[in-house]
Amino acid sequence: MAFSITWICNSYFLSYRVPPIFVGIAYDSGGVASGPMTATFILAFAQGAANAMPTANVLIDGFGVIAMVAMTPLVAIQILGLLFKIKAKRGGVSISMNLIDKEYSLFCIIVDFGKGNKVLEKSKELGATGGELFFLRKRNCKQ
Repeated sequence: MAFSITWICNSYFLSYRVPPIFVGIAYDSGGVASGPMTATFILAFAQGAANAMPTANVLIDGFGVIAMVAMTPLVAIQILGLLFKIKAKRGGVSISMNLIDKEYSLFCIIVDFGKGNKVLEKSKELGATGGELFFLRKRNCKQ
């Protein structure tokens, strides 16, 4: 139980020290790691391990096993983010820790086939710094 609480506190502390993109990925990975299959196998493993040890108690020693499984990828990815931040700082790369200061915008347009490059050229003239073309095929659909 103390082990799980320690990992929860570490993940909370690391959330304020790593770049925001790593925090989002870390919390998503924690939810994915503790699915129904993982819970089934880990609980059975913990019960078997506790039964094999004469001094172990299944209820006491098995408590927090699923929390530990959920917290492991969370803490691991945030540690990766912390290492990334340290290496970037050593390399002289600036990482923005605050995404609120940035201004993002998205402009979507559907054009006829072959006119996408003209749209990109015009958007660059107007100050756009990037763009993406998606090529879709027309399907014959009977109405």
